[in-house]
This record gives sequence, C-alpha cells and structure tokens, in this order.
Amino acid sequence: MVLNLKELFIQNTIGFHFIISLGLLILGFIALLISKKIVLTSIKKFVGKTKVTWDDVFYQNNLFKHLSYILPVALIYFLLTLMPSLHPKFVQAVLKILTVIVTAFATLSLLSIITSINVIYASHPEFKDRPIKGYFQLIKLIIVIICLIIIVSILLNMSPLVFLSSLGALTAVLILVFKDTIMSLIASILLTSNDLVRIGDWIEMPQFGADGDVIDIALHTIKIQNFDKTITTIPTNKLIDGSFKNWHGMSQFGARRIKRCIYLDLNHFKFLTEKDIQRLGQFKLLKNYLDEISKQISGLDEKSGEVTIDHTFSGNNRRLTNVGTFRWYLYFYLKNNPQISKDATFLIRQLAPTPNGLPLELYIFASETDWIKYENIQADIFDHILTIVPDFGLKLFQNPSGADFGHIAH
Repeated sequence: MVLNLKELFIQNTIGFHFIISLGLLILGFIALLISKKIVLTSIKKFVGKTKVTWDDVFYQNNLFKHLSYILPVALIYFLLTLMPSLHPKFVQAVLKILTVIVTAFATLSLLSIITSINVIYASHPEFKDRPIKGYFQLIKLIIVIICLIIIVSILLNMSPLVFLSSLGALTAVLILVFKDTIMSLIASILLTSNDLVRIGDWIEMPQFGADGDVIDIALHTIKIQNFDKTITTIPTNKLIDGSFKNWHGMSQFGARRIKRCIYLDLNHFKFLTEKDIQRLGQFKLLKNYLDEISKQISGLDEKSGEVTIDHTFSGNNRRLTNVGTFRWYLYFYLKNNPQISKDATFLIRQLAPTPNGLPLELYIFASETDWIKYENIQADIFDHILTIVPDFGLKLFQNPSGADFGHIAH
C-alpha cells in the first residue's frame, strides 16, 4: 500500500511537487522562527552589552532583521540543490523566486547600512550642522533602481546589460520622471558647497510661510520648524531659485541688531536756558558732558581768563538744544548699558523730518541673540527712553485719538 502511494505521488508530478513545495515552506517557516526568536534575540542582547553605539544604530535600523530573512531562503535554496529528481522547470521557477527574494532583502539590508551610516555621521557634533542626508538618499535611489533592474532581468531571463541597453530609448522619459530629483540634487550640492544653510539655522522664507529653525535637510525637501511649532516643508531647489534670509551670521557674531525709531514732536524743540542746563546737569550721565560743552559755549579762555565770544547777540553763539542734549543722553545711557554690544555698530541718528515728527533712530546691537532675552533687552531700553522724554521738555508724536478730541471739545 505504501509503495503504491509512493508510486502514485511520483507519477503525479503536480501532487509530488505540491508536497515538496509545502515541505519547503514549512522548513523555511521553521528556519525563520529560529532566525527571529533565537539568532535575532541573541544579536540584540550582544548589541546591548557592547560599549560602542554604532552597533545599536545598525540594529535600530533593522539591518539584522533584514538579514534574518535571508537565512530561511538560503536553506530552501540549498535543499533544492539536493533534490535531483525534481522537474528542472519547477526547480528553475523556485530558484528564480528565491533569487528575487534574496536580492530584495539584500537591497533592504544595504539601505539599512546607508541609513545607519548617516545617523552615525549626524551624531558627531562637528558634523551635526553639515548634513549629507540628501546624498545618501540619492545613493539609496540608485541602489533601488539597480535592484529593480536586476529583479526584472531575473524574471525575464535577461542580462541586466541587455535590459539597460533596451532602456536607451526611454532616456528622455526617465529624465522627465526624475526631473525634480535631478534639480534637488543640484540644489543640495550648491547649498552644501556654498554653506548656505545648516541644520539649526534660523531662516525666513515669507513666500512659503516659513520662519523658524531648520530641523532636516533631505534630497527633495527641507523641514523648518516655525516658532509656533508648525512644520513647513520647502522643496530644496526653491532655496536656490528664490531668496531667503539666514540668521546664522547673527548667531555666529553673538549680537543682534536693534533698529527702531522714536518720533519727536517738532513743536517742542527749543534752546536750553541756564535753568534747564542746571536741572539736566543733575543727570549723572550728562553732568560731565554739560560741564564741558558749557565751557566751550561760554567762550572762556582758561589760560587768559578772557571771554572770546561776543554774547551781545545770541544768534551768533552756539546754544544747547533739548533734542541735541536728549540725543547725547541716549548715547551715554546706551554706552553704559552692559546688555549693548560695544564691538558692533553703535549709532544714534536723526532721520529726515516727516509729517509725524522727527525720527530719532537707534541702530545698535544687543549682546544676546536669544529671541526672548533680545526682546526683553529691547523692551527695557524703550520703556526707559519713552518715559524719560518729557524730562527734556520734549514730547513724542502720536496721532490724535478720540480722547484728544474730547479734551478739545471741553
């Protein structure tokens, strides 16, 4: 009876090969379980005990997981070679499928290695702001294309070189399909070679609604985390095609510019009287300046004790003004402010008068680049300036409000 069943299976080619296929699948599944439960678990424990970190990166990026799938396939491949009684076409078909599977998992393993190398590279502080993720993505793309060519060549029983030569007519189509990739590659090379943007840089691109820190630079896109914690994704080539503002230079310099005007009412400008000079001389910041400038204006020669200036007509003499004295007060006040950089441009200037009054501009640099600290420094400075203006007999210009018209009516 057993002999008859054996002869039946041998005669029935389909049934015999079905049983063989089922047996190979079962053996492959058992090998896969052994590979995942024993081998992979052992590798995980070994990686966790080592002092180096690069092996952890390879494990986290599924390198060993992809390699574990190759073991059952290799076992089935080996068993097939030990069965000469199988039909050649059946063996050829199965080997073809196994070769495709091995190629696919070998490609995935190679991609995991590239990803891990990129992670290890980016983990070094000296390379953190010089990402090469875009180049690795290009390499991955090339590897995937090669893998697909090999798989198609295996399935069609063609040499990869023959297959590639047949694609010559499709070159124009391929260029059109990968147009964005080619443009992004060129943009990535230009950005890296010219050091235009790095991870961590604060950049502004109003046309894309981007205003924040660069958190990722890839082949096709650049991710920016805006200050409201939203994420803006910008095509890499757009940074070359358009314009953007990079605040990296400010951070590197260590100071941030304050450029702001206050508008003084022209109707309150006047010459200072002796009484005004004495009152303003009580400011410690102005005392030495007023003493020195008063001596110059008086025309008194310290050596001879004679007055060298004719004071009979005040129009011929130099006189102090409240707006000029206020400007010098701002100069001394800011020069003595430890939160203002003394190494950068320091300028307090008058701009051309406008219908809104005389613009008095502060062009200085705060010694802090952090946004919150910078805003606090700027607010403290202008809180003081705007409040002390009346002490110089000046008044800030402000468009009349409803309350102003109410006072006029009364």
